[in-house]
Amino acid sequence: MMQLKAMTAVVGLSCVLIAPLAHAGDWFACGWASQIPNGGCWLPQYPPERFQYGIKYLTHTNQPVICTEGTVGQRLLTVTPYTLSGDDPTASPFMVGMMFYRQTLAQDDDTCPNGLWRHRFWYYDASNRVALLPEGHGCRDVLISCKAL
Repeated sequence: MMQLKAMTAVVGLSCVLIAPLAHAGDWFACGWASQIPNGGCWLPQYPPERFQYGIKYLTHTNQPVICTEGTVGQRLLTVTPYTLSGDDPTASPFMVGMMFYRQTLAQDDDTCPNGLWRHRFWYYDASNRVALLPEGHGCRDVLISCKAL
């Protein structure tokens, strides 16, 4: 009986210590876009060398994003487009990606309160160039998820 209790304790302890390692690559909420320092592209405690970033916006799964810096401003962009079909999925669905940007030369992000990012959708036009839909969802603070690399 004593050996059974000892074995149960070892198995239980193994589950507690080893199980978290099995989830090291899962997505977890790591912060908000508004927490990214001005002039920066990443949350300081989650460097891009060690973490992949993702955003779950109008989707049920995280979409991997990259952050790019131009001469002026920052942009969080989805890597892979996904289907956008509106309320009627039979009416001309097309592939889009999302973009959040701030501190750029675009006039529309100037209207965002400090810390918020302007949202727009991007898509591939008939010439296979990236274009922007004319409307977006305005100024947003979006939850960022991270995944250890």
